[in-house]
Amino acid sequence: MATGLTLVGCGNLLSAWAVYMGGYLPFAVAIAVTGAGAGLLNGDTQKNIMACIPRARSGMGSGISTTMRFSAIMLAIGVYGALLSSHSEQLLHASLGSQWVEQVPGIASRVVAGDMPAAMALLPETARVQVQPLAQQAFDGGFSVVLWVAGLLGLLGALVVGRLMRHPIPAVQPEHVLAR
Repeated sequence: MATGLTLVGCGNLLSAWAVYMGGYLPFAVAIAVTGAGAGLLNGDTQKNIMACIPRARSGMGSGISTTMRFSAIMLAIGVYGALLSSHSEQLLHASLGSQWVEQVPGIASRVVAGDMPAAMALLPETARVQVQPLAQQAFDGGFSVVLWVAGLLGLLGALVVGRLMRHPIPAVQPEHVLAR
């Protein structure tokens, strides 16, 4: 599991770096590393969860495991989405200055949602040429921050899991085995 988390963390950090590098190759390398880590991590996660559950309850355990994994994914999407939105808005606010400050929240929320035309519709025609590249840069900066945070959290998780796996919790013996 620690290897998978390390690869996912490194892949996210490489993706954050690729945002600034641009081009196909940096993203291809970053995504390959992230994908390799996710592939290792998925199988190990389910295997380790199911190892903690008695065989007689494996159906229930599998259902709970899947529910919890998908709940964690949804929570992460919400948290990372909020980070993307707030950081993109901060970057856009800093780059626009005071002239369009009242439109910044609306522009940023639409850009983060992937709707640049609606974001630009909030501005006069003359301002769109200047603001659109700034809005794109703000999104790129916000996305890079999300990738840095995800990468660092992945590496931190790898350290914690690696340390815990060195000293596993002893398996609890069933009562009928202990009674013998």
